[in-house]
Amino acid sequence: MAAYVGGMWLRARLQQRRFQSILVGLWLLSVPLIYMVVLRAPSWDWDAILGEDLPIWLAFTIGGSVLLQVITDPKRRKLGGAVSALLLVAAIVVWSPLVATWPWLPLYKVRIPLLFLALWGIAAPSFGGSSESRRAMILGWVGTASLLAFFLAAGTTGSGLVIQTNFIGGLLLTLLLSIVGLLIAFPLGVLLALGRISTMPIFRVVSTAYIEVVRGVPLITILFFGALFLPLFLPAEIRIDSVIRALIAISLFGAAYLAENVRGGLQSISKGQYEAAKAVGLNTVQMTLLIILPQALRAVIPALVGQAIAIFKDTSLVFIIGLTEILAVAQKVVPGQPSFVGSQRENLIFVAFVYWMFTFTFSRASQRLERKLGVGER
Repeated sequence: MAAYVGGMWLRARLQQRRFQSILVGLWLLSVPLIYMVVLRAPSWDWDAILGEDLPIWLAFTIGGSVLLQVITDPKRRKLGGAVSALLLVAAIVVWSPLVATWPWLPLYKVRIPLLFLALWGIAAPSFGGSSESRRAMILGWVGTASLLAFFLAAGTTGSGLVIQTNFIGGLLLTLLLSIVGLLIAFPLGVLLALGRISTMPIFRVVSTAYIEVVRGVPLITILFFGALFLPLFLPAEIRIDSVIRALIAISLFGAAYLAENVRGGLQSISKGQYEAAKAVGLNTVQMTLLIILPQALRAVIPALVGQAIAIFKDTSLVFIIGLTEILAVAQKVVPGQPSFVGSQRENLIFVAFVYWMFTFTFSRASQRLERKLGVGER
C-alpha cells in the first residue's frame, strides 16, 4: 500500500518518462542489493567506511563534478581536452606497480573510480554542450560514483564479496547465463560499435582493439581466463563466484560480436540522416539515440537475433570449467543415478529438443518484430 501511494505521489509530480526511468533504475539496483546485502548480510566495517570509503566518495563526487563542470564548458573546450588526457594518464599510472608500493593509499578503492572518471572526462567534451546536458552528465557521474562506492564498500567487508550460487544448475543456469549475459552484452556492444565509428581516436582505437582481440580467440579461452585468471587481478578481499566469472566472460565475448552487428547497421545509415538531425538542432546524444540507433538496430534485427541464439547455445561450454548447466546434467548427473543408468541417449535427445524449442521461439519472435516494424517493406 505504501509503495502504491508513493508511486501515485511521484507520478503526479514527475514526467511519465522520467518516472518510468526511475522505476527501471530502482529495479535494476534491487537485484545486486538483494544478493549483496540482504542475502549475504555482510558485517559492515564502519571504521573503514568512515575513514576511507566516505572521504574517497566525497572527493570523487565533489572533485569530479567540478572537473566535469569545467570540461563541459564550450568556452574551455581545448582546456577540457587537455585535462581529460591528463586524467586518463593518471588513471593508467595508478595501475602501475610503482604506485602499488604506496601503503597509505587504498588502491582498489581509488583505481576503479579514477578510471571511470577518466572515461567520463573523455566523453564530456563531446556530450556536454548545453546546460541541460552538462547537468545530466554531472548527475550521472554523482550516481556512478555513489554506486561504485557502495559496491566497493560492500565488497570489502569482513564477509567478502561472495555470492553463493552453488544451488544454481541445469536449465536455470543456462537461462541465467544467456539472458543476463545478453542484457549486459547488448548495451556494451552498442557502445563498442559507436566507439569504433567515433571520430575521437581514443574511443576508436580502444573499441577496435577490444573487438579484434576478443573475436580472435574462442569462447572457451575467455571462459578459462575468467575462471582462472580474473581472481588474480582482484584484491584478496574480493572473491567472485564461478558463475559470476562465467557470466562476465560470456558478456564480454558476446559484446564483441554484437558490436560488429550493430556497426553494420550504423554504416547502412546515409549521411543525409546525420545532416538532417544536425539541421534541426539535435546534439550528438539526441541524434544517436533518436535518429541513428533506431534505424541501425531495425536494419540488423536478423543478425542480432542470430547472435543471441549463438550465445544461448554457447552457454553449454561452461561445463568445461566445472559448472553444471542443462547439458552437463543430461550427460553426467542424470545417468549417474541408479534409476537412470544408461539413459544418456534419451537425455541428450531431450536437451536437443529444449535447445531447439528456445531457439525456434527466438526466431519466430524476431520474425514477428520484423513484420511489425516493416523490415524489408519500407
